[in-house]
Amino acid sequence: MATALAICCSGLPSHASMQKPQLSDGPAFSDNHKTLVCLNTFQPFGYGLSIGPPGSAVYDEDPFRNGGSDQAIMPKSRLALINSSGFDCLRMVIDVGALMSARSETLLDALVAQIMIGISRRVDSGLRVLVDIHPFPRGAHPVSGFADVDLLDGETGEKFQRLIHVVSKLAISIGARFPPALVAIELFNEPPSPTSFNDQRPWNEQIEFYWKQIRLILPTHTLIVAGTGFAELDGSVSGDSSAGVVNLRPDRFDANTGYAIHPYESATFTHQGYAGFFSHVGGLEFPAAMDRDGKLAAENIFRRNVAADPNLTHSAKSQLIYDFLYRTVHSYSFEKYRTTFGNAELLLKRMNVVNTWADLHHLSRKQIMNTEFGVNRDQAGCVGKAPSKSAFNFVRAIRDNSFASGIGLITIHQMQGDCFAISSAAPPFAFEADMLEALRLPGR
Repeated sequence: MATALAICCSGLPSHASMQKPQLSDGPAFSDNHKTLVCLNTFQPFGYGLSIGPPGSAVYDEDPFRNGGSDQAIMPKSRLALINSSGFDCLRMVIDVGALMSARSETLLDALVAQIMIGISRRVDSGLRVLVDIHPFPRGAHPVSGFADVDLLDGETGEKFQRLIHVVSKLAISIGARFPPALVAIELFNEPPSPTSFNDQRPWNEQIEFYWKQIRLILPTHTLIVAGTGFAELDGSVSGDSSAGVVNLRPDRFDANTGYAIHPYESATFTHQGYAGFFSHVGGLEFPAAMDRDGKLAAENIFRRNVAADPNLTHSAKSQLIYDFLYRTVHSYSFEKYRTTFGNAELLLKRMNVVNTWADLHHLSRKQIMNTEFGVNRDQAGCVGKAPSKSAFNFVRAIRDNSFASGIGLITIHQMQGDCFAISSAAPPFAFEADMLEALRLPGR
């Protein structure tokens, strides 16, 4: 077991007495003078290491080494580079299943201590930290039993109670060590679709109960909640009108609560070429091509990719082509993308859906928090994804619309690891200049 796991939480330095100015009239984790720009980081805490084949795998006792140790992935030089490049904060993804599966309280305490060391290193570098409690969709991790839908068994459910227990442990340590301006907690990354709750207590009841338990521990830290449909805005992407942040009940929370959105709008563009549902999409542009030749170019790529997929039956191929190319009202169709999401002005209209909801409920715009967005795009080692220029345009549009709206923060996905990545995984960890430029960061 790694040395860090033997460190007791009480031995960590405290940052709670640091004198930091309170810069915002909104939630503690915000800045009145600007929209914060954050970087999403999965390594090393975001995808716990496991032992064994999928289905029967178990978490390693030292799981937080995804890609290597924290010191190797995030040396001081890299933290300094992230800071000097203009980022205000890091979203620190935590595989909550690794915590929930700890076989003893001693091991759980040691894992929490390891996370506290990671937070301290980031805070010491001058960055704020957004701690993301991150369950995965079912099948996304080799260890079963801790997927998003597994944890939502209601206020008295075994898994839900275990979730609250481990997050309470984190919250106690965070409250003792870090001031509210520097560290916030996102309580549940991307709650699943509303249909996941058909046989469970409604999401609103579960998140409100969960929030209350953590608020008792952290009365002054910002807690961030999200709506169903994987933190979407209002159901326009999933096609379910009961989904999204606009279906949360702000009167059940307080003014120090953030409301998360993940504007992958639409995933037909942002996830094109990504393994799974959107793997056949490629060459789709932003702004969306509206001329006949431009439309046909992306549609023909889709047709060829579907036709060449040996894992699809003839009927499955026909259904995909129908849904994406002919069923124009389908939430993932090319036409829906073009007419609802396909340029900066349309994305501003989408942002205004949330702005209007926030204003209606007398929320500070700083309470709206984009805690994840990005584009799976063409770059070194990645082909058949979103065109690089289109990715630039999309990121720029989200950035500018968010700043114009005055929301609390935006978070680009992700630092490294796949074709969403915006920096090298190897020293000197250089950022892609065009992505920094798209975000209008000074370190470009």
